[in-house]
Amino acid sequence: LYSRGGNRKKAMDLAIKHNLTDMIENISTGVQEGDDPEVLKKSVHFLMQNRQFDKAVEIMISLGNVDQALQIAESEQVNLKEEMALKLCPPATQDPVKKKLRTETLLRVAKIVKKQGDFKLGAKIYTMANEKMKGIKCLLKSGDVKAVIGFAQTARQTEVYILAGNFLQNQNWHNDPEIMKTIISFYQKAKSFESLANFYDACAQVEIDEYRDYEKALGAMKEAMRQLEKSTSESKEMKLSLMRKRVGIIEKFVQAREALNSNDSATAMQICDQLIDTQGVEEAIRLGDVFAQLIEHHFYKNNFQD
Repeated sequence: LYSRGGNRKKAMDLAIKHNLTDMIENISTGVQEGDDPEVLKKSVHFLMQNRQFDKAVEIMISLGNVDQALQIAESEQVNLKEEMALKLCPPATQDPVKKKLRTETLLRVAKIVKKQGDFKLGAKIYTMANEKMKGIKCLLKSGDVKAVIGFAQTARQTEVYILAGNFLQNQNWHNDPEIMKTIISFYQKAKSFESLANFYDACAQVEIDEYRDYEKALGAMKEAMRQLEKSTSESKEMKLSLMRKRVGIIEKFVQAREALNSNDSATAMQICDQLIDTQGVEEAIRLGDVFAQLIEHHFYKNNFQD
């Protein structure tokens, strides 16, 4: 009755005096911020003894015992709700000592929520600690494409752009022009020309493997070369040499296809025969596509035996 009447202190004293465990638990789980501090402390003691750490941590935060609450959250792997986690984060300050302590606390809180699988909240708290790289790495684990794009656009940091671009390459970019544009944009902003070259190379491969569109593949490969030429990588010249060889082979095959379309079958046949005998041809094109081209040509000419 004391509890229902709002006098939790009297109710708690009476329940503790006569060891009424159920009543102590009812009062403890019903307490909230703004209640009598003495009742809150007794509730914490009871909840800790009964291993109800999440509720104990919540009350500790309301009492202002943030350090103790954080220690218990870490040691007992308490599942922090967003509201609780943010209350554990100290306010921003210009004081160098307090600033350092704040960053340390933020990193501890971020680690807890990351461990419990709340990657978006983890990324948010890492960002509050000005740890954008840790933030993006945490967010990548969520697999949320929109959130990753939004984070990278806000962070405006070279390494973040590259990580976000790499992540987006593992998504269904060849069926989503917006993701494709974003990948190119991120690598350009990061001035990561080698990554950009590799992406255009991947685009070319998709055009070949999925659509047999060698004209588009050639355009993508040439763009890859243009980007690679801007790179300062030590392996740049070796990669450019291999790329030039592949571009040369694709150009020949595109030439053969154009010759067939313009009824210059002699030139087309000659190029196709050369390609079949070219060493390393399958590093650039699929040999089966060359044979397919020959078969189509003979078929439409009614040369069924050939």
